[in-house]
Amino acid sequence: MQSVVVVPYLGAIPTTYFIGCFGSIAVEIAAALKASVDLDGRCPERYLRPFYIVIRVLMILVAGAIPAFLDAANSLTALYMGASAPLFLDRLGRGVDAAQVLKEPSAGT
Repeated sequence: MQSVVVVPYLGAIPTTYFIGCFGSIAVEIAAALKASVDLDGRCPERYLRPFYIVIRVLMILVAGAIPAFLDAANSLTALYMGASAPLFLDRLGRGVDAAQVLKEPSAGT
């Protein structure tokens, strides 16, 4: 059985949600650090825009939901799912390219 955390007004939330959020936060911190280092320690302009910050926070919240909905097998899997959520959501947003799918041979043949 999956462990849960009871949050007031929200109810029971699987711990995989919070682990997924942590994975996404770790990726965001690493990206911000790299961008800052590339600018000799200055804060990148995009991190000063409220809209960008709001979108990134929403991405973190969605990243936590992915391992919870997909029922991650363990904590490490939930962490990886949360960290890879931006790639997953980007691919989901672009959709499937039928021409690409038809060109690639299936792995089973």
